[in-house]
Order: sequence, then C-alpha cells, then structure tokens
Amino acid sequence: MQQQAAATLRDVTGRMEDGLARWAHSRWRASFDDLSRIADDEGMRSMVGPPAKVARARKIASHLRLAIEKNPIRDVDAIQRTLGVEGLGACAAKVRELGDELRALVNDLQRSQAELPLEVQQVLEQADRDAGFPLEDMTEELLKALREAGVLVEFVVRRS
Repeated sequence: MQQQAAATLRDVTGRMEDGLARWAHSRWRASFDDLSRIADDEGMRSMVGPPAKVARARKIASHLRLAIEKNPIRDVDAIQRTLGVEGLGACAAKVRELGDELRALVNDLQRSQAELPLEVQQVLEQADRDAGFPLEDMTEELLKALREAGVLVEFVVRRS
C-alpha cells in the first residue's frame, strides 16, 4: 500500500513538473516573440551589405533562435552556454541585448539596401527567388552597377 502511494505521488509530482516546464517554456517563448519574428525572418537569408555586418546579424539571429526555443527549466544550461551568461535573469537580459543589436543591424542593412540603385535592388530581389536571376540577362552595365554597389560578392553561378 505504501509503495503504491509513493508511486502515485511520484507520478503526480512528475506531471506537475512537466506542466510547469511546458508553462515556463511557453512564457519564455512568448516573452521574446518580437525577437523570434526578426530572427526567423526569411530576409535574414538574403541580407546584403558589408560581409562583417551580415555575418554578425546571422550569428545573433542563430543564437537567439537557439536560446528562445530552449526550455528555461529543462535546458537552462544550454541557454546559458548559448548566451555566455549565468542565471536565467542574465539570460533574459542577454536575449534582449542581442535582440536590440540585431534590430539595429537589420535596420541598418535594410536602409543600405534601400539606398542601392533600383536596377541593383531588382536584380537582388530576382536572385532571391527560386528561379534566380538568369545569367543571360546580365549586361556589362548591370555587372558594373552590381560591382559599384558592392554586392557582386553576393552572387554565385550554379546550374539549375
């Protein structure tokens, strides 16, 4: 009888812990919903700009995705390792700090891209589509415009 009561108590305690962990995970993710949208944005893949800025933005987005998707009760060590800080409060603060930096980088990169000549913007948009930018449409003038805009390094040639 005592063994059965102890087993039942363990089951109840386990279910309570599971419920608490699910609730905490849900609240953790909801707290950073605004940052998740930025970090998960498809535009992150197609950002154009100075390679160091683009790399930094992608790295931050990756860290944010990893930290936000972890469970703050079950995976606190992984969150702390990802963010390089100790304690859940420090983790939350670091997520916000990285989010602010990512937001600033993305805004800067978007502003830079908006300042590019229209023909360059159009090529970049077309190149991001599944069909890509046809190499036969590349003219000397367009090649020069891409080079002058500093985005030529973003292009590679692959066979479809």
